[in-house]
Amino acid sequence: MCQHSHENDMTDNHPQSYFLFLPNIAMAAGGRRERAIMLIEEPYGRPRYKNGELWITKARLAVLIVVLFGIVLVITGIALLALASSKSRTCELDEKTPVPGSPLVQYSGPCGYSPEAQRIDLAEFIEKVKATYYKHHPHNIVYNPDIFDWYSDIDVIERVKAEYVAYDPTPTVIKARTDASYSLLKEFNNKDVNLSALKPRERKAVAQIKHYLQHVFGQPYDVNYYSGDWLMGPNLFCWQPVCYHGYDVYNGVGLYHKPYNISDLKLIKAKLETHKAGILQYISNMKMGITKGMVRSIEECIAGADSIKRKYLNVSLYNETEMRLLIVKFSSDQKGKLRDIEWCFLTLKLCGNNFLSGSGNPVLSPPCVGIWKEWFVEPMLHPDYYSNISKEANEEWKREQGMNVDESVKNYLLEYLGKPLHQLIRYLEEEHVHYCVPSNVSSGLGRLPLKYVWFDGKELKDRPTDPTLADGYRLDGYDAYSLIMSYFTTNNMKPNEVHNLGKRQLAKLYPKVIEIAKEVTGINNPTEAIRVFRRKLNSTESFFNNAPIPKNESGKEAHKKCSNLKGAEKYCPKRMLDPKTFEMFYFTGSKHTTPNCPIDLKPDLNPSSGAQSYEGSDVDCSRNALYNIPFFLENLGPRFSEWSVNAHEARPGHHTQVQGNTEHFRDSCHDVLNWLDLETFYPAFTEGWALYSESPLIAEDTDTYKNEPMQRFGMLKWQILRAVRLIADTGLHYYSNFSREDALWYFDKFALDNTDLAEKEVLSQGSSPLAYLQDHLKRYVDCQLDETKEGCDVIFTPPKQTESKRRAKAKRWPVIRKPHRHYT
Repeated sequence: MCQHSHENDMTDNHPQSYFLFLPNIAMAAGGRRERAIMLIEEPYGRPRYKNGELWITKARLAVLIVVLFGIVLVITGIALLALASSKSRTCELDEKTPVPGSPLVQYSGPCGYSPEAQRIDLAEFIEKVKATYYKHHPHNIVYNPDIFDWYSDIDVIERVKAEYVAYDPTPTVIKARTDASYSLLKEFNNKDVNLSALKPRERKAVAQIKHYLQHVFGQPYDVNYYSGDWLMGPNLFCWQPVCYHGYDVYNGVGLYHKPYNISDLKLIKAKLETHKAGILQYISNMKMGITKGMVRSIEECIAGADSIKRKYLNVSLYNETEMRLLIVKFSSDQKGKLRDIEWCFLTLKLCGNNFLSGSGNPVLSPPCVGIWKEWFVEPMLHPDYYSNISKEANEEWKREQGMNVDESVKNYLLEYLGKPLHQLIRYLEEEHVHYCVPSNVSSGLGRLPLKYVWFDGKELKDRPTDPTLADGYRLDGYDAYSLIMSYFTTNNMKPNEVHNLGKRQLAKLYPKVIEIAKEVTGINNPTEAIRVFRRKLNSTESFFNNAPIPKNESGKEAHKKCSNLKGAEKYCPKRMLDPKTFEMFYFTGSKHTTPNCPIDLKPDLNPSSGAQSYEGSDVDCSRNALYNIPFFLENLGPRFSEWSVNAHEARPGHHTQVQGNTEHFRDSCHDVLNWLDLETFYPAFTEGWALYSESPLIAEDTDTYKNEPMQRFGMLKWQILRAVRLIADTGLHYYSNFSREDALWYFDKFALDNTDLAEKEVLSQGSSPLAYLQDHLKRYVDCQLDETKEGCDVIFTPPKQTESKRRAKAKRWPVIRKPHRHYT
């Protein structure tokens, strides 16, 4: 019998009602359905009467007792069966408990740890790594799962206020981070781990933690003290920490430093000052890089400047104004008669300086609004940010500072963020670029460090470089590249092995190009067929623009005017522009793998970008995923690459894998292994799937390219481009005798491409670790052949992402994670 009650119903004013449901018994007895539900109501303990007679008779009471007893027996039986089943499984698990020399594993639920994981203290060690990470990366403290999205909790807020500071690129701090990561890696490598005795997610965590610590907490650029690339400034990808001050300010200061009193206002100033210090230190590092011989090529320097300007677009567009002054020099003879006039124009660039107006009153320079237009300062410019400041506190502050609290914070944003960022951009574009070297001197790490300082393309023999760091460590470009390359390959391949792999791929792929050229042109002679085929590839019919792009839509002025969608539509109008795999994927049910979140096309307005890219959304699809297309190419397209690129970036490539993984395969075990999985990123994994999607999935497993030789060439060209990348990337960064011209020759010879796409491809040289994937796939195949093998039940039913807990009401200022962009 089930009792239904509410918390406060046990009073004299609330009589109790008891409901008994007996549908099966009533139906079995042939009774009508209304008899199946019998109501016994005992207000204040008095029996209920029907037609003046007592409703409960002795006979009925006996039947009820028997029925109730039967129900109790049924429920007890079900409970005992469930318990017996659980015990049986427990017994089976106990039989799997490892014994010396046995590979058997005890599984304690999908999220429980195996005895082997407990023996090696896997979770405890990763917790130690996690704590060390946030100790050395206080600017990311808001992403700590113990804190993330809890900025309404007082204790959490106080913790962030105490720990948060901006990223610090001081050399000694970079060294401390590097050494801490390497020390943890050494500690873990000393553990004797029996991988066969671990659960799949634990084996994955072992591979992840090794890769994570090998690459200084899972980062490829600017973080390894011994690589020295932290001296060279931003690159085309702009993955360096200096590119993410906006996210740090938004999350760390904007969300967790809402002021309540005057002390909080002073704390905001102190936190923003750390951003200024970090940005200026980054500039100092680049200046040191010049003296150490760690400098990029001119093309790479320009690409890095373009990329960081995209990160701080409004700072680069609005934080500066030019004032042209006419300077006239008069000369006269001894009698004061005018003899000669000399004149010139002097261009002054102003940002954030006070100057006198015509009336003599100081006014703020108009262009000092760039930082106030950036998305990441919006929380601090909103009136709600100051809603807890009392009127009295504001008046007190105004007496001390001469302005209201909101005006003060606005000024802090300008002084400690806007001006330093503007100074960084100015330094990159107008000063540092003079020290960048011609591409025939160096186009990668392979020829670094330089022996002498270079200036405006000339080697200064009187200024030799010093390639040693303060602690005596000698920088070496070859070693630096090896340290960075393994982040992307996730394996132990040497640069020369990757280089030779690219050459072997070309040997397989290029003959297929010749066959397509013969088919399209109808010419059997290979040399002549390629020559005529090239002409077709470069014709306007191969691109989406039917005529050359107007000159006014290219160059620096166009890059500035067309830096956003509205400007692009107005000033660059000429540039504006899955059925076959349906049976290959599950779109519903327990095996659902495909994403529900839509994907939008978006122009990539970075002038140095030459490749398409993809950005996934979050589990709630709070915004659509993005498929980015280079905007500033000489020609739009080519058309013959469209199908292959779509397969790579969207479905069944990046979008299917990356967004599908986010929506369906992030496990629901909210433990430290889950933190590690969210914290790590493996380009080899994501790019590997996207390449597989191009070929063989689309190229060979469907009839997409049947009777479509040009589209088939587009697919093949991208395969060749990847092979050339292996050669060019390792050549530029590892071989001292390999030049940018050599890389361009490979693109021209084998990919039949001598356009600006190839030039930008050279600039771009630079999930799960593959070792784990290879091992897991082998175990999966073994289980398919024999599902009784140890651990197959876990392999076939891995923990899946639980349905996302959507907020009932979206927050105005949600925590925003730093994005990962996947390049073609």
